[in-house]
Amino acid sequence: MDAFKEVERALTFEGIIPLAPAIYGKAENVEYSEELAKNLFELHQDRIRISDGIFVIDVDGYIGDATKKDIELAEKENKTIRCYSKEKDHIKELLDKLNSSFKKV
Repeated sequence: MDAFKEVERALTFEGIIPLAPAIYGKAENVEYSEELAKNLFELHQDRIRISDGIFVIDVDGYIGDATKKDIELAEKENKTIRCYSKEKDHIKELLDKLNSSFKKV
């Protein structure tokens, strides 16, 4: 979950509008019905279709089955694919810049 939030903030700082999921199922230990799972999957696929690309959160190189499907769709739709494992240092630099620009109130 921390990596998702880091990437959302860094992309925003880059001037990109992240279309992040509202529910992170496994990461939040959330269980839901098959019908809701199907609806959430379809919404997520729609996010990919309307986006310019995807940012894969592959912490420690792990890519799950759902993410593999996201990558397949992004490739099919000719979307940009960026990966956390390749850009982790860049993300940290952006967040350091962002945090240093905040004024405490």
